[in-house]
Amino acid sequence: MMDMAQIGMMMKGEVKELKALLISDIHVHGGYLNKLALWLSETKTEYDVVLLAGNLANMVNKQRKDYVSECQASEQVIDTLNFFMEHVKKPVIYVPGNTEPSATYTYQLDIPSAVNAHKRAIQLDDNLVIVGLGGSAPIQKEGKDILEGFPYQKDDEYTKELNACFDTAMKTFGPNADYILLTHMGPAEAETTEAYLGNDKLNVGSKGLGEMIKKNSANLLCNIHGHSSLGEGISKPYTPSLPIINPGGLTAGRFGELRLARMITGRWKVASVMFHNLE
Repeated sequence: MMDMAQIGMMMKGEVKELKALLISDIHVHGGYLNKLALWLSETKTEYDVVLLAGNLANMVNKQRKDYVSECQASEQVIDTLNFFMEHVKKPVIYVPGNTEPSATYTYQLDIPSAVNAHKRAIQLDDNLVIVGLGGSAPIQKEGKDILEGFPYQKDDEYTKELNACFDTAMKTFGPNADYILLTHMGPAEAETTEAYLGNDKLNVGSKGLGEMIKKNSANLLCNIHGHSSLGEGISKPYTPSLPIINPGGLTAGRFGELRLARMITGRWKVASVMFHNLE
């Protein structure tokens, strides 16, 4: 678990409002990164933090035993993180996706100002904590895997690690903190986890993640996820005050922004969510 005091120091002093740039599923799409850089320059939009929900690189599982492929994917992750630090000039917090190199799961690619939140809790401000879990489990249809996962082989395995992470965060920061879940997968009950494989519509969410969110809804502000690159939007399958947010895949030109506000009570709330399309 990490109490990233340096992250808070780099952000606004006496934060009453926090604005996050939400990005997912880049898949090494340099064209849209260039368009995003132009958009940031033209709009002069300022953010306090960048939240990346995974799939910065573009690996498939059969490449993971190939040293050259792993090195190339690691370079892609580093280049993408450096892009956001250069163009947004604020801290980057990310979780690895299922197309990331293995090194992201062993924290070998950690660089200054870019924090890998996989299986970690990161304190952004007083009473505001991000809990991260990257990767995905396989998606099944009629008992067969139709979409491979990494590094998890079953949803039960993914859910076990997620619950352990959140339980540890609660013990560290307490029940009076407000928590953001930053995951690559989303919950199966949310409309934001719907996707197409060819002509077949399927859900690429985790049933276990949904159960975890329902169980801890009183302490959660929102769940930010990716994995379904065309699933841009907000879904509220559990309670009207707990949005499940998918910014959409940057590989399709989509991204989002989240504005949080701290109330007089010291508790945080989701003030607004916006979506953008570079097309």
